[in-house]
Amino acid sequence: MKYLWTPLIAVALACSSVIDIDSDKKENTNTTNTTNTTNTNTTSLNALPICINEFMADNDSTLPVDGAYPDWIELYNPTGEDVPLDGWWISDDRQDPTKHELTGGLVVPASDGMLLFADGSPAQGVDHLAFSLNVDGEEIVLTAPDGRTSIVSFGPLTGDVTATRKPDCCTDPECWTYQFAGSPGETNGGVAEVVDLPLFEAGSVWRVYDVGAEPPAPWKNPDFDDSGWWTGPAPLGYGDAHIETEVSYGSDSNAKFITTYFRTTFEATDVEDLHEILIGLLRDDGAALYLNGVEVARSSLPEGDITYNTLANVTAGDSAETTYQGFTIPSEDVAKLMVNGTNTLAVEVHQASQSSSDQGMDLTLMGQVLVLSEPVDPDDSPYELLIEEVPGLEDPSAFLFTRDIIHQIDITIPSESWTALDDYPYDYQPGSVTLDGQEVESIGIRLRGKYGSYTELSDKPKFKIDFNRFVDNQRFFGLESLSLNNSIVDCSYLREIVSYRVFTDAGLPTPRIAFTNVTVNGSDYGLYQILDSQDDVWLKRHWADGSGNLYDGKYVVEWPWTWVGFADFWDSGQAQIPTFPPSWRLKRSEEMVSR
Repeated sequence: MKYLWTPLIAVALACSSVIDIDSDKKENTNTTNTTNTTNTNTTSLNALPICINEFMADNDSTLPVDGAYPDWIELYNPTGEDVPLDGWWISDDRQDPTKHELTGGLVVPASDGMLLFADGSPAQGVDHLAFSLNVDGEEIVLTAPDGRTSIVSFGPLTGDVTATRKPDCCTDPECWTYQFAGSPGETNGGVAEVVDLPLFEAGSVWRVYDVGAEPPAPWKNPDFDDSGWWTGPAPLGYGDAHIETEVSYGSDSNAKFITTYFRTTFEATDVEDLHEILIGLLRDDGAALYLNGVEVARSSLPEGDITYNTLANVTAGDSAETTYQGFTIPSEDVAKLMVNGTNTLAVEVHQASQSSSDQGMDLTLMGQVLVLSEPVDPDDSPYELLIEEVPGLEDPSAFLFTRDIIHQIDITIPSESWTALDDYPYDYQPGSVTLDGQEVESIGIRLRGKYGSYTELSDKPKFKIDFNRFVDNQRFFGLESLSLNNSIVDCSYLREIVSYRVFTDAGLPTPRIAFTNVTVNGSDYGLYQILDSQDDVWLKRHWADGSGNLYDGKYVVEWPWTWVGFADFWDSGQAQIPTFPPSWRLKRSEEMVSR
């Protein structure tokens, strides 16, 4: 059984190591306990009641505060009691742990967090600190009034990306991750473990209506009486070896029934706990699926209303006849569509031609439940000084170009932007994008491609995504822009991947490339390639000095000769070099970058 959906791939977790410093090795850590304390004997105390939960060392565009974009640190309190901060200290240097004393009645509420702004401007308020963070890496030192200390040492980060604990205040080596924009002032929740919950299995029994006409309305709804329909196990259809139960196509093999109808039910409990539902739909040729009377999937059928006489727009052949096409019911729709108790499924299967040799239908439903780990409660944990090492991001965007997965990019284009792109496809329009589960709002998006590779927006176009087109300095894990290639001139989807990777492995300056699935406004646009754009970020990746000349390939705009005409002209002995706009032009790298 094959499935075509691709699960969202989370950003790779950082491997943080926790260094325990024993009580008999205090000579290396005395400076972290030099505050004025009421109790310097920390060996019998519990762990700190709050933690350094999340921080952003270079806030370029994501969290404005009074017209500025300060670095920030989130403290979180996983206990059941408020923690007043008067008498606490915070610093960016373990050799100077008392750099900033927290005063003014600051409180970290129970089971909640608060933000401190590391902008070097304490005069702006009690939540503004006397230091800022270094995006190239340093440390954050938090010291309680009794001398207990927590140190987080971090490596290089990048603009608008946080280092984040998941779940809140965890101390496991792998609980640090990196997020675009982060979740300042909000709980980071737990680490979500996805648990599969089978709802409906392939090969189940269905009721069948195969009489060469559409059943009475409302045949899709739960309250429809289908007691007169006959039953059989799936896969249902005819003409193929994998079919378990044959349905009727009528008496004329050259004028087979266009559409066959199916219904069944399944039981569900604890629907409110379901995160998503994954659909696996086997259809030959086209099909529409309804859950409790609402359409949730359509494959190889035209848009708009469909009737018994609607033909599928694609003929399923070869492996497509046994492939379970993947669809997802998102979390926000699950609660609206599903009920605790009996749920009704209805499917209509359409042929692409009345002379089609085969038909097929089967279905699976897999619920997904997110099980979150609980925040760490330090009440029963003994205190020991922990220095947590967060490696940072030497190559922040590398996770987008890993070779062993198919990434997931979901593009949202508002209706106004869609209309504008239809009229002016090469002009950037506002939209948003989610890349491997991380959302970026207010991006610029336009179409790409020229002769041979250009397609309309409603088809499968090339895209260019510009992260800082409408938000100054906004970058996604250090990237200013990305390109998405549609491979419509390469049905193998391999030429660019193989070529770029050969050049990369040879040590040549080459855009990184990987496979990604793309959706646009919820519609599946299929497999694409995601590439580095050749902008100043790309230039600096390969050359320390981004100045100089860069050769940029361009399409010929006007070719004054047909190939046949030019050959005849050459044979006549009168040939001259034709004049046409050059297909290559020399550009300053800064000119290219400013496009």
